[in-house]
Amino acid sequence: MWIEELSNGKFKYFERYRDPLTEKLKKVSVTLDKKTPRAQKTAQAELADKISKILAKKEGSDITFYDLYNEYYKNWSPTVKASSLRGTTANDKRILNKIGKDVKAKNVNRRIIQNLVNEMMDEGYAYSYYNGFKKRFHSILDFGVRMGYLEVNEAIFVKAPKKIKTFDEVQEKRESYLELNDIKKLLSVLRVTPRVEHIANFVEFMAYTGARYGETAALTVDEIDLETGTVTINGTYDRALKIKTTPKTDFSYRTITIPDNIKKIIQEQLELISLHRSVKGNDFNKENYIFFTVNGAAIDLDTLNVVVRRAAEKAGITKHITSHIFRHSHIALLAEIGIPLSAAMDRVGHTDYKTTLSIYSHVTKSVKIDIVKQLNDLI
Repeated sequence: MWIEELSNGKFKYFERYRDPLTEKLKKVSVTLDKKTPRAQKTAQAELADKISKILAKKEGSDITFYDLYNEYYKNWSPTVKASSLRGTTANDKRILNKIGKDVKAKNVNRRIIQNLVNEMMDEGYAYSYYNGFKKRFHSILDFGVRMGYLEVNEAIFVKAPKKIKTFDEVQEKRESYLELNDIKKLLSVLRVTPRVEHIANFVEFMAYTGARYGETAALTVDEIDLETGTVTINGTYDRALKIKTTPKTDFSYRTITIPDNIKKIIQEQLELISLHRSVKGNDFNKENYIFFTVNGAAIDLDTLNVVVRRAAEKAGITKHITSHIFRHSHIALLAEIGIPLSAAMDRVGHTDYKTTLSIYSHVTKSVKIDIVKQLNDLI
């Protein structure tokens, strides 16, 4: 440290430090009224504090969690779809509210995160939700490690505890599909009412192809080849933006064969497009969706679920019905007719075998009865 007297009678204290980025010597200063031993000690402490703050900022160790999140989000958000951004909104908002703006990222430790995860579980949130909350912490802190702000990702030590499921809950998950007879009963009820015929066609397509709601809603005329009996799935419907976007995963891109009943449905839908355009003009359903409403728009998921649940109730089906049950039902049908697991995964665009396997392992009762019959025939 050295001292220079100023023209106004005050004293300027200087100290050098080495910039960790440029490796060049730089200096900081502080001005005091006196040059007494006490003043020199004060200056020394203030200079040391200044240097410490400068170095901490350059090394990133003093970054707040809030600033780290914003930097992470700026880098991450352009790499994902709009639907993924919307899906993280609630978790991200909760994380930022719980941590606060001024908390240093390095102080967000495993105990804090674990307590927040446990808190969500105690509040009755579903496992998938509070596990997603934990994963968001992991992604943010992992970015901090990669950028050199943090030495360790504390979220890797956090577990999302699973509640013990009852027998009924396990059975409900295993049986999250409809038997073929129930599918036929449901379709029969839907087809009684002409104004929901388009919903019936939509449901039948999902049940006999295993396509997701978004994939079915986004299906367009140019992705159909009735001569070869194939459908190419290369997109999904974004409900919020009301547009077709890229599919859920890279594995979702696929071309599948379709049975005769689906060929017939598609042909009917193509004829309906021509009929509507002859009356309403060529701008009707200008996106060329195969399945559409009377206004030419894509079929809304909420409307679909409401109509199907009412029909299921009339058909005497007690299972909880959402559009996704038809995807699971198709997997069950594939198991019933003996399609190999890997072929079923390719058909429905699954990368993780767990979902497909769980349905295969709990295949329909008729198959189990048939297995016993065949074993008895061997005796």
